[in-house]
Amino acid sequence: MRHLKDLVSSFPNWVTLLRMALVPVLVLFISRKWFWAALAFFTFLAWTDWLDGYLARKFGQVTAIGKILDPLADKVLVWVTIWMFEFPRGMFYWVLMLFGVDMALVLFGGLVYWLHGTGKVDECAIGANTAGKWKFGFQVTFIVSMFLVEVGFSKDAISQFFVLPSSALFWAIFLAWASLIWHITSFLTVRKITQGAV
Repeated sequence: MRHLKDLVSSFPNWVTLLRMALVPVLVLFISRKWFWAALAFFTFLAWTDWLDGYLARKFGQVTAIGKILDPLADKVLVWVTIWMFEFPRGMFYWVLMLFGVDMALVLFGGLVYWLHGTGKVDECAIGANTAGKWKFGFQVTFIVSMFLVEVGFSKDAISQFFVLPSSALFWAIFLAWASLIWHITSFLTVRKITQGAV
């Protein structure tokens, strides 16, 4: 009940929910092949990830439910968008690996949140880490680069002023694994401390 109250009473959480709610609009833009509009709208939605975190810290509205909801909203935005693209077979398998690690992060985050609700782990076990934030940044970069391909830029042209999709994908995968390992290690450490305090 407390988490539901936190969800409703926290404005940053409403920003997070709005990010998820507007994803179908982005899907519409992509399906109609309005790639410039989709790129602009995707950039706006990705920016709200920074906005909700900033507002939560500035106004002291950081909540446990927000720590779970924010990365979930990021993954909804990222993966609904990514699966709208077509990939060469070689790249597809790497995208699939990134998807698998991200889903593992979702499941692990849900487990930790449930354990926090039962009082078995402290709230400090919930939330983002530096690797996860950089991973999201490279996922956004990957998607933007894919949009640039869709609007007609060649790989040579993209490499002159931005990051190639393959390079952004590589770093996103590396950081996804780093984030997952950090979460597991942090959880085990906090759980050990919590059990020792009982």
